This record gives sequence, C-alpha cells and structure tokens, in this order.
Amino acid sequence: MDINKMDIKMYFRIPAKIVVISAIFLCFVFTSAASDPVWNYKGAKWYQLLESGNVVVGTKKGLEMLHGPTGERMWRRSDLRSVDEVEVFQLEGTPLLLVADNTGSRKRRTRLTAVDTLSGDTVWRTDKIKGFTALVAPFYERDLLIFLTIRDNRRNRDRPEIYAHRLSTGEQLWDNEYPDTVELYRVGEGPRHGYESFRKGDEDKERYDLSGENPPVFEGDSMFLTYAGLHRYDLNTGRLVCKNEYDITDGSLKNTNSQAIARGEIVYTSAKGIVRAIRKSDCSTRWKSDDYGDGGIPEMMVHGNVIYGRTGGQFFSIKRNEWKTTGPVGVVALDAGTGESVWRYTKAKDSITNMVLDTAKNRLFVADKKYLIGLDLNARGKTKEALRVKHKLDRVPVSLVAQRNGNIVVRAIQDLVSFNPSTGKIGWALEFDAPGVSGWRKFAMSALAITAGVVTYKLQAAYVREGHFNSVWRTNKRFLNFFSKYQRLMRKRFATSRQVGNIFYILTTVKSGKKKGTGVVGVDMLRGRTAAQVLFKDKTPRYQVDEFDGRLFNLNKGKISAYMIEPYQSRK
Repeated sequence: MDINKMDIKMYFRIPAKIVVISAIFLCFVFTSAASDPVWNYKGAKWYQLLESGNVVVGTKKGLEMLHGPTGERMWRRSDLRSVDEVEVFQLEGTPLLLVADNTGSRKRRTRLTAVDTLSGDTVWRTDKIKGFTALVAPFYERDLLIFLTIRDNRRNRDRPEIYAHRLSTGEQLWDNEYPDTVELYRVGEGPRHGYESFRKGDEDKERYDLSGENPPVFEGDSMFLTYAGLHRYDLNTGRLVCKNEYDITDGSLKNTNSQAIARGEIVYTSAKGIVRAIRKSDCSTRWKSDDYGDGGIPEMMVHGNVIYGRTGGQFFSIKRNEWKTTGPVGVVALDAGTGESVWRYTKAKDSITNMVLDTAKNRLFVADKKYLIGLDLNARGKTKEALRVKHKLDRVPVSLVAQRNGNIVVRAIQDLVSFNPSTGKIGWALEFDAPGVSGWRKFAMSALAITAGVVTYKLQAAYVREGHFNSVWRTNKRFLNFFSKYQRLMRKRFATSRQVGNIFYILTTVKSGKKKGTGVVGVDMLRGRTAAQVLFKDKTPRYQVDEFDGRLFNLNKGKISAYMIEPYQSRK
C-alpha cells in the first residue's frame, strides 16, 4: 500500500464565509471578478466531492484524495487504482469511504475496503462479499452496513445477495440470498441515491444496479426491502421473516415508487399506481387501493389518518436516455385505516411537482404546468382548491421548496418564482438563459430531481454528526477516537454558513467582466437575490458545488478545476 500524505493540519483551516452583498432592486446589472481556477488537477478519470469539502479522484496511479481548498494531494492508494466511481461510496456523517474492488466483469468475489477519508489508512477490509455492489445502506443506530450484490452487473435482472457487516469493524454478521429476481437499472444516468455520476465522457460500458429503486427502511430489529414486493428481514440473524410479492416495475423508468412508510403495525408501499397497507407481523395485505394509473405514485406522506400520494411526474427513462413526464398527474388522499379514497385531485395538467404539506394551514401544495395549487386537507369526497394562482414560469416546474419565512419557491430548470401561500401573491421571480451546451437539460433535471425528494441517508447522517451514535461504538475506542475527530471537524465546517441548502445553482451563460461563457449562478431562494456566480467556459460541464466553502469543481477532459464562487456585487 502506498499512502502519500500532506499535513493534515491544513484541513482544519476554516474558510471565511461568503458575504452576500444585497441588492436593493433585482433589475440591477451584476458583475464579479474573473472566474479563474484556484487550482487544477490533471489525470482524473472521475471524481466525487465529499461532505468534508475534499475531493476523491480515480486516476491511473491509484485512488487519491485532494484537499478541496488547495488541490494538494492528501494521500494516494496505489492498491486501489482499478476501482471505478460506482464502486466508491461515501458514508455521510462518518469518516469512512467504502471502496469495492470488483476488478473483472465476471469476478465473483469483492474485496471491500473502508478507508479513513482524512488519512487514507485502512480502517477495515473484508473479502467475504461476492458479486458486484448494487446498493449500500447504512443503519447508523445499529452500527450496521447492508450490502446488496449481484452476480453480473451487465444484466438488467438478477437475484441479489444480502450481506450485513458491522460498520465500525467490518465484521460480517450474516448473509442471505434474496428470494426473488429483481429489475436493475443502468448506472450513470438520472438521479442516484445521494450523488450524481460525473464521468470522463460517456464511453463507459453499461452497468446495472438498484439505483432506480428505494433503499431499505429500518425499524428496530427489522429491515424492509421493496424489490419485487415487500420483504421483511430480521437484522439480528438475516432471516427472511415474511414477504408479500407484487409487481413493482414501470418499464425502464427510474424511481416511480415512493419510499415505504412504516407506521404502527403497518408498512405503506406504492407500486405501479397502487398503494398497499401491509402488516409488519406476517406481511399480509390489510388493504389495497384502487389503481391510480401507469404514472406511478413516487411520493407519499401520512398526516393524521390520511395518506397523501402524488400520482405521475417526471422520471428518467433508461431506455430513451431522457426525462419524460408520465401520468395521470394529480394527488390522491386515502384513509390510512381502510384504503378508501377520501378525495382525488385530477385537475393538474401536463406535469406535477413534489408535494409540500402545510399542516398549520391544512393545505397541500403542488404545481402543474401553469399553476401553483393549494388543496384543502379538510375536504371530503370532492377536492377543494384553497389556492390556484398562475406561476408564470416559461418552463415546466419541477420542484417546490418551502422556505422558513413561510413562502414557497417553484423551481423549473432555468426559472424560479416565490409565492406567499396565504395570499397567492408573487414575491419575486427570476429567469436565466439556457447555457447552450450539450446535455445541459439532462444534467439540470437530475440535480432538481435529487433535491425534490430522492431518498438519501442525510437525516441519519445528521443524527450521527450530532453525537447520537450507538453505544456499541463506545466499546471500540479506536473507531470512536478517529470518528470523534472527524465529528468535531465537521461541526466546525457546518457552522460556517447558515445559508447552505437554500442556494439554488443554475447552469447558464455568465458574464464576468469582459468574459462571457458557460457558468453557474447561485440564487438565494429565501430573498430572491442572485447571490453568487462562477464562470468556467466548459461546453460539457460536469460540476459539483461545495456550498459551505463556496467552491465549484468541474471535470473536463481529465482535468479537475476548482473555482471560488464569487459573490455578486451591484454596479455603482
């Protein structure tokens, strides 16, 4: 093993918070300093931006970690030179980077290495996993890692193997074969669970995994998987407790089914336009709803004794390699106890966004092609529109984002508009030109879809970062020590900005002094101000943004370039 380290103390330097200079009027013309890279790195095959702000890079010489602010190499693992991006997984909230060495497309055994992201040291390693990694699911409260593997990642159907390992030590606890053959989805297009694929070109061979389906639901000693129906496993032994088989696939479309919801003695699932209430004890069906169409039910919420489900939406088709809208689009409200329809909203036209629930006002908000719509939660039998106002976006809206001031921002690929949901009045609206680069629409749609409700483990990771890790970890002093160091470090990083997560980055044409070209503009969705920008002049942008440090990373022809995102300044 070859580990080359820089002075880790460099990591502890906390960058200054970006200062956003407010503009009095949105019609002001803005300008900023020229966007020259603060550093470049050549020889990258792929990269991932980690939550630490550092960048892990795949190269011919090995797996490398670059210091985000400076681009200096923190370490290199020459023994991991053959791994691809889809075989590298960051466990958010922990200092662990999981690397699955699947060298050779027919290889049956995987060597899994847990690497300390700060030092590059091996925390643990196991070669007891067989097949190719199709899904990684951490259960932080139980110190568990669940792996689903497949025998051949070139096939779109397979019967997965399930492995349970101790997160802190890598100890294998059990393994079991999934009882049913499941549908798999091509890797590298559309939203993935937690990160987007950024490759050098599109020449990679087709590979398949479970990125088109939802991750497991953990509750106590149970794990619920929703592939080819609902399956409940005992986390202590790996035993299949029970299962309820039904068809879940919608052809080549990704993420058409909602994440399962465990509540009381019932697990609520959706598949192919049907909602099911399934008993946890024996996986028998308590009730099954009517069929609400081929558009699927990709999102569900439970409020009181009512289940709200969004029907239809925009999904990525791996067959067409593009985003498409499927319907019927609308919202259905079901009695959680019986599955009977409370009401069904069918007046949405052509498209629909995610749902935003306002329990204080008893309203549920969605947007279709023309309108922001507020539905009255107190309605019975027939739906009642409490609000219906034109959003005036030129492009089809993709997502709604609730703000802490009570307003709702409707987002399209290049447009945003903010509404006061009580009055229906527009607070502000912004529109940006299309960048005029290849593949920009697919890229922008993927980014919007991720923020519009693709399930990740960020909440669990936040739980871990706050120090509420399982008592089992306390018995492993080595793991606890290096984990605590990482935790302190991340708390400092997260404390540098309260604005993170509320800046929407748009790919557009950017002017910077006398320069003009493709770049990114950041919009403060709370205030409706253009907060920051970067110009990088790339016709095939593959970028990720570190909001905490105000830094953008872009990969072009094997070169990673890091840019500081400049605050906009009004021209006097």
